[in-house]
Order: sequence, then C-alpha cells, then structure tokens
Amino acid sequence: MRALAARPDSATLGKRLGDALGDRIGDMLVKLGRRDEALGFYRKEIAAGGATPATKVAAARLALERGDKDEAQKLAEAAASEDPRTPGALFVLGEVLRARGDLAGAMAELRRAQAVDGSPDVQLEFGRVLASLGRDEEAMAALAETGDLPEAHVERGRIALRRGNTDRAVDELTAATARLPGNGEAFLLLGQAEDRLGHTDKAEAAFKTTARLLPGSGEAHYRLGRLLLDRGAVAAALPHLRAATDHAPAAAAWRPDAYFQLGFAEQRQGNRERSVAGFRRYLELAPGDAPARDEVMKQLGKGPSQGPSIPPR
Repeated sequence: MRALAARPDSATLGKRLGDALGDRIGDMLVKLGRRDEALGFYRKEIAAGGATPATKVAAARLALERGDKDEAQKLAEAAASEDPRTPGALFVLGEVLRARGDLAGAMAELRRAQAVDGSPDVQLEFGRVLASLGRDEEAMAALAETGDLPEAHVERGRIALRRGNTDRAVDELTAATARLPGNGEAFLLLGQAEDRLGHTDKAEAAFKTTARLLPGSGEAHYRLGRLLLDRGAVAAALPHLRAATDHAPAAAAWRPDAYFQLGFAEQRQGNRERSVAGFRRYLELAPGDAPARDEVMKQLGKGPSQGPSIPPR
C-alpha cells in the first residue's frame, strides 16, 4: 500500500514527462544552432507555468548570449531560488552579475556555486571575477583548478600579459588559439604579447586573424594598423586605422593614439584634409601633458612629411 501511495498519479507523471520532453526539444534546437527558436520555446514553456529550474537556466544562458541581461538575471534568480543545486543556476547568475559590473554580487553567487558545483566552469568564472577585482594571485589559483579548459588559457594569458610575464602569456595564448581558432580576443592578446617580444611577423598574423574574426573590433584594427605603419606599409595600414577610429569605444585608452597614427598615415598618402581632421581629433582627446602634442601642433602647420618618431606603446 505504501508503495502504491508513493507512486505519482497520472497527471503528475504526465507533467514530468512533458517537462523532460520540452527540455530535450530545447536542447536539440540549441545543438542545431537554432538558438533564437530554442529561447522562444523555453519562454513558452516558462509562461505556461511549472517549467523546471533546469529549463530556466537554459533560457538564462541563451538570454545572456543575446545580451538581454535583465531577462537572464530574472531567469537565473528564479532557478536558483527554486533549487540552488540546479546545475548551472548559481554559475549563470554569477556570469550575469559579472557582465553587469556587479563584481561583489558575482563573487557571492559564485562562492555559493562552489558549495554545490565544483566544475571547471565555475572555477573559470570565479577566476575571471577575481582578475576583474585585481586579485591576480587568487585568480591564477582558481584558474589552476579548471583542468585544461582552453578558456582558462585565455584568462591566464591575459593576467600574465598584464603583469609583464610576456613569455608565459605567449605560451598560454598559443595554447588557447590552437584550441579556440574562432576566439578573436585570444588572438588579439597573443598579438600584443608577440609584439612586445619583437616578433612582428607573428604579431601581424595574430592581429590579422583578430580583424577577420572581429571586424567590428576597433582595437584589433588599431593594433594591426599601427604595426603595419611601423613597418612602412602605409597604404595597408590606412584602412585599419580608419576602421579603428570608426569603432573605438569612447573610453578606450588607445583611442587618442589611433587618431595620432591616422593623422600621419593620411598625411603620408597626401590626404591633407583627412590628416588635419585626425590630428585635431587627437588634440581633443589626448591629455594636456601628452608628449606628442607639440609634434602634432607642428604637423598641423606643415604639408606632407615623413612624420615624427612614433611614441612607445
């Protein structure tokens, strides 16, 4: 009798089967690359009521990929609230909070995640948050627990590059790009590391790959354009420097120098008006004590020239 009483009724059993089938359909759509359809399907399941926490986690991941941080956070919070042991619930919530700049909140959720999920993905995200907080030693310790995740090579390479350990950065980022051939950011970091070591051919190859993978990345075009200009390939550098200034984020530290380089590239190609526009924009953006200001002021009163010595990176 007890066994009979413990068995779910047909309605409950049907609902569980329906939830499982719904999750499988959504998973299949994701595997087929039909991610928008998958998210729409999950939304309908959730709106109908009774969707599992796992369904909400899957939907949160897709919403975050699409850049909808509000929806992603709402779904991840709902899943974690219903059952914090749901695989990925606290992890995705931590990802969302880091993406929103709430590093303290991300840290708290990821510490909770570590208590129920010791997966390499959790350690990777925890390491990213620690690195964002400037706690590099702790970040490297967390990243050491990620096994051989290629994304962890990217993060360790980023930290090594920032700390001036360029040889290690090259090793980590070379390993990352070998396993993540579509990761433009990894190639961008590798290019910077190779450039610092004076390996200009390798740096150029890495920056070219970055520009191909991330055509809207102003920094990729800036790094490649500047390197080409350094090598005297003015005509090849010019379109990249133009793209760099077109796509430069307002807060990018390299933005003033992109206009500086553009001004000289345009000048060397005989484009006087564009050269003047680039130099004037540089003067608007550069700090008052920037060492290149005097040189730019001189150039504004000249015709085409070979340009000044280029300040260090």
